[in-house]
Amino acid sequence: MIIVLLILFVLFLVLVGLAYFGFWQITIYFGLAIIIFFWIMLLFWLNEIIKVFVKGNAPYVRTSKKMIRQILAEIEFKDNALVYDLGCGDGRFGRELVKQKNVQVIGFEYFIVPYLLGHLINLFSKNKIKIKLKDFFKEDLSKADYIFCYLIDKEQSRLEEKLKKELKPGAIVISNTFEFKNWQPLKIIKIDKAKKTGLSHFVYVYRK
Repeated sequence: MIIVLLILFVLFLVLVGLAYFGFWQITIYFGLAIIIFFWIMLLFWLNEIIKVFVKGNAPYVRTSKKMIRQILAEIEFKDNALVYDLGCGDGRFGRELVKQKNVQVIGFEYFIVPYLLGHLINLFSKNKIKIKLKDFFKEDLSKADYIFCYLIDKEQSRLEEKLKKELKPGAIVISNTFEFKNWQPLKIIKIDKAKKTGLSHFVYVYRK
């Protein structure tokens, strides 16, 4: 959302500049384009709010950089491994992962706004990852060597059953904050208390 607001702010500055130099016709057309863009993005956000509160999908929440650093420090990723990021948002975790590890990352995102943000960030990033606009519950996850997810309890139970059926032996699952109720974790990583919330978080690591 912050990135969208920054884009709108830059467009507004361009609009003011055009008006200042007397390009009124271009200013009007450009202003209409900004308004249309704003309403389209607003409709996308409303659609995603409905998905969260009505359908029970996990909301778009980015994994903190602090947590990513600790995950990468404590988990060994094999060279050339295939990592699936389920509900990848704008792809922050995947980009940091390919920056530090020799792996391939494919992200699956259900919401259109973070999906578009992810592709926008990819344009300006050296560490690009593939992001698919798909529901990972409908995808075959059997090729993954590693799975990363940051969901909610309602989705965790569905995902647990899916992963137990589809994952190949030895595959690693890394779950941010939420655990699988019927799956014994291989390791639990405690993330130190965040300054803003004062809360500790946990990352649960499982092996098939």
